Amino acid sequence: MNKKIISYLVSETKFKPIKLTEKISEILDISFDSAYRRVSNKVEFSVSELEKIALFYKFSIDEVLFLSSKKNVLFLTPETVNNTKTFLNFLEETNKMVFDYVNKPNTTIYYSAKDIPFYYTIGQNLLSKLKFYVWMYSTNPDFHLKKIPFSDFSLTPEITTESLRISFLNDTTNTSEIWNTTTIDSALYAIEYLNKVKLISIKEMESIIQELRELLALIKLYATGGRKQYGKKFELYHNSLFVMNNSVLFHSEKDSTAVIQYNLIEYLNTKNYKICNQLNDYFGNQIHLSKNLTKSNENDRNHFFELLNSKIDAFVSNDYILNA
Repeated sequence: MNKKIISYLVSETKFKPIKLTEKISEILDISFDSAYRRVSNKVEFSVSELEKIALFYKFSIDEVLFLSSKKNVLFLTPETVNNTKTFLNFLEETNKMVFDYVNKPNTTIYYSAKDIPFYYTIGQNLLSKLKFYVWMYSTNPDFHLKKIPFSDFSLTPEITTESLRISFLNDTTNTSEIWNTTTIDSALYAIEYLNKVKLISIKEMESIIQELRELLALIKLYATGGRKQYGKKFELYHNSLFVMNNSVLFHSEKDSTAVIQYNLIEYLNTKNYKICNQLNDYFGNQIHLSKNLTKSNENDRNHFFELLNSKIDAFVSNDYILNA
């Protein structure tokens, strides 16, 4: 058993025996000699030790040991989000995943934007508050049964801090995003619904709409210059053929992580080579079928953002109904 595990780790990490022994010693919190006996196959890993190693390197034990079909994939996911505490845990786990890639060489985040990427709609303004409010409203039965007005909802300092950290980490990483004209719809639908059930005021809706316009202006600025505020590369694509699916790929020279959303907020993530390659191919195909608004002429870029702002204009004119 040890031989298969060690062979897998050597192939994945490219570590030499001494370096791998040091890493196993660190992961299992055991002496170098104890780790060496395991690496040299003189002592078998215990089940709990295998679990620690698998979780650290994010691989499926049964697949490495050929105990199951190679079609099986190990996915990780944050715990179910249904209250303030689990929401904070979700943000912390997301931050850890993003931070893991910030300092890796040539990292790019690819984002298939069915909705406005979450790192733009988190922070301290009303647009970010709307995002959190809708998440809580949709996942916590007590929240919407009590009909808590938007004005009475507030973010905890801890959630605000973690949110701003995610936003900062995104600003310090190269990003390629694929949008279409439906990417802003979820924000508009949220406003429409809260207006219908009388949980949001006209003044609040007007403020959110203004913040949405300002956000689009900022993204257009990034797309025009091909850089974000800290100098990291930014590419924006317009795909007019497909609706996106909120998949995310963290890709670096060393490795990749695929992130697949499976409900309103929660996601599955894996470093599985096959899944990451498939998602990389997906992004390659979508980019091929899209117009690069960063590298295209100013008219194409202006046209795309005019389409988005025209949709917002129509939404406001139709008394905050998206498809009137």
